[in-house]
Amino acid sequence: MKRLTLILALTIASITFKAQASYYLSMSAFQPWGTPTNINAMNLAFGAGAWTQAYYSSVNVNALLQSTVCFIFMEGGDSHANALNTFLITNLPAIQNWVFAGGRLLINAAPNQGSNINYGFGGVLLTYPNFSTPGNAVSPVHPIFNGPFLPAGLAYTGTWWSHATVAGGGIVNVINGTGGSTLAELNWGAGKVMFGGMTTPNWHSPTPNSGNLLANILTYLHVCCTQPTITVASTSTVLC
Repeated sequence: MKRLTLILALTIASITFKAQASYYLSMSAFQPWGTPTNINAMNLAFGAGAWTQAYYSSVNVNALLQSTVCFIFMEGGDSHANALNTFLITNLPAIQNWVFAGGRLLINAAPNQGSNINYGFGGVLLTYPNFSTPGNAVSPVHPIFNGPFLPAGLAYTGTWWSHATVAGGGIVNVINGTGGSTLAELNWGAGKVMFGGMTTPNWHSPTPNSGNLLANILTYLHVCCTQPTITVASTSTVLC
């Protein structure tokens, strides 16, 4: 009796690697207080041209909240606060789902307009106005104070460190101001969010340290992967 054995051989035809994207969202190209410090921090953290600037009124939300995007920085400082608030009101459930699936998010607003903002994520609230002059690290061993950009510092002064505080939703405080938490974090499903009420680094003293700190916050949250797309071809061989 003859026995036929079928062996299935898989051949990888091609592998395409595509890096996940990082976004910085603001109201417009005009940055809070007319300073490029957020742009500078994004360039320091990721390199110029290696991230995408988008605006609340025109960004394609369906394309933004995909697995191909791993990190988003949403800024609402100065005159950007109402635009951020409107964006969150419209898209908060989808944003929360994106983080739950593994996205990393920084939401920060030091408003000069409006009032409190619902950050979501189980009841996190930005309270404005609640101004703080100093900003002090809660724990000096937290990664954002220890690189990759140094010195980052553990204590800051300046005209105003923050315009608002964050509370609620089981968040863990990272930086304190005189009125409460000015930067906090929360694990949400497979992802992570940091919530802030901080002004831009140009208001902080020492400013160079604060620029490094912001870049460290971005790199701390920026856990991205190079995702392969694998094309597989199959052939079969019959052995007797």
